[in-house]
Amino acid sequence: MLTFYAVVFVLLVVETVATLIFGMSSEMERAIARKQSTWDRETVWAHLNIVLRVALRAALGILLAIRIVELTG
Repeated sequence: MLTFYAVVFVLLVVETVATLIFGMSSEMERAIARKQSTWDRETVWAHLNIVLRVALRAALGILLAIRIVELTG
């Protein structure tokens, strides 16, 4: 069971970092392609959405880490 939690934790961390890096850069590219400010309403909401998803995944990662520590004694 510990191995399962550890694998899920690693996948969660990798996916979260990828979302943060590639999600932010793709939103900036879209704003530049639309020839709009990177601070327009649509781009700011998209960035906020990405940050909130990453925060939720971080909270889940913390809970998984606590569970792993509990299982290891």
